[in-house]
Amino acid sequence: MFTTKQQLHPIINPKIYKNFIFGFTHYSRKEIIKYNFIKNEKVIHHNSKIKEFYSFSSYFLADFSDKVCFINENSEPYNCLPSAYKMGINYNYSNFLLIYKGRYDNREFGIFSIRENKIIWKKHNIKGLEKINNLLLNRQNSYLTKYDIRTGTQLWQFDITGIDPGGKISRLIGVYQNILIAGIGTDWLIGIHTETGELVWKEKAIPNFDVIDYNKGILHSITSGYVKTDPLTGKTLDLFDDKNYFEKVIGIESQRDNYAIVGKHLITTDWRKGKIGAFNTLTHRFDWIYEEKGISFPAGHPVQYAEPYLFVMDNKHNLHIFEKEKTIRI
Repeated sequence: MFTTKQQLHPIINPKIYKNFIFGFTHYSRKEIIKYNFIKNEKVIHHNSKIKEFYSFSSYFLADFSDKVCFINENSEPYNCLPSAYKMGINYNYSNFLLIYKGRYDNREFGIFSIRENKIIWKKHNIKGLEKINNLLLNRQNSYLTKYDIRTGTQLWQFDITGIDPGGKISRLIGVYQNILIAGIGTDWLIGIHTETGELVWKEKAIPNFDVIDYNKGILHSITSGYVKTDPLTGKTLDLFDDKNYFEKVIGIESQRDNYAIVGKHLITTDWRKGKIGAFNTLTHRFDWIYEEKGISFPAGHPVQYAEPYLFVMDNKHNLHIFEKEKTIRI
């Protein structure tokens, strides 16, 4: 299914943009690696001022310490955010970027419109904002609050104490159609209507490993078993609960929420060993497994896929690059 193409070492915090991987050779971030994985060409830039990269489907940004700028494929800035502002938590691309400046206890948040090239509002005394698609959310203690992304006005607030008294919102998993899916503590998965803030569904489940498959309109979860859930209703669509198959027969016990979805396969890793595999969600079998001794694939590094290449980082900062075999349809 996949063949080994290349290992890139060392690389810190790699980001994929178009046909390139950008990263750093060391934690000091004084050298940038730019790798063209189509042409297998690597360039190292010395004495870089860039401290971090931010990659979205249509835009690529870099933090130059004193400013955050949009950059081209040559790491050259062509437009910058207003001075002193940093990137907030933006889970995915939209026309708006959540930005901030100041320390946590005295922070100013704002929304930067890429289309209008300006900050359209900014506010003090809002903590912990996160942006998913065009939803602007805050999860603090037992409350989840939605704000208008164009004005900063509070639209609704949801209190989780009716579901889990004393619990907290542990994860914002994503949005499918008009349903925001979130995890409550370690025991609940819920769906909230994005327009009204009303609870649509709740299910007893471990919410740590769910990922939305937007192409198929389902919610996957894989650990030492597999669960498929309807994101609109919370109902279980498929359950494969064979711990022995995952842990003993195959030797992959997944503990990540950032695996790759490739067609009918989930590409995930064992949480201890240097083993990665493609789980077939229809047959409940692994169709491809790769193992390398002496390493592991930490869950903090996402498994990423950019047709036809698969990327996964090991604990020694080797970026493993695999290429999908052209004769296999997945």
